[in-house]
Amino acid sequence: MDTREVEKTILKLEARSQIENLMGHYAHYLTAAKYHDIVNLFAKRDDSRAEMAFGVYDGFEGIKRCYDNFHADCISGPGLMAVHALTTPVIEVADDMQTAKAVWISPGHITGDMFSAKKELKRTLQQAAGNLPRKV
Repeated sequence: MDTREVEKTILKLEARSQIENLMGHYAHYLTAAKYHDIVNLFAKRDDSRAEMAFGVYDGFEGIKRCYDNFHADCISGPGLMAVHALTTPVIEVADDMQTAKAVWISPGHITGDMFSAKKELKRTLQQAAGNLPRKV
C-alpha cells in the first residue's frame, strides 16, 4: 500500500466512525422522544430517505413529516417509549469520499398502544402525509 492508499483508508475509517456516532445519536434521540433532533441529523437533500414499516419518506420535507409529525403525534406521551438498538452495521463510504450508504438491523420495541388503539390515527396521519404503506 502506498501513502495515498493508506491516507484514503484512514479517511474512510474516520468517516465510518462519524457515521456510527451519528446513528448513536439517532438511537438516543429516538429513545428520548427528541424527534425534532432526529430531523436535524438528516442531510437537507432531495435524496434523503427514511424507510419505515409504515411508510417511505422521501426528501428532507418527507423526513420532517416522518419525525416532526408522525412520530411526535403517535410515539410520545405517557406509557409510550421506543427503544431500538443498532446492530450489524454495513457502511460503505464511496471512493470519492462524497457519499456513503449504510444499513443496520435495529431490533427494538415500542410500548403503549400505538399499534392498537391509535391504529386509525396512524392511518389518518399517513394519508395526510401521502405515505401509506406499500403493498407487499
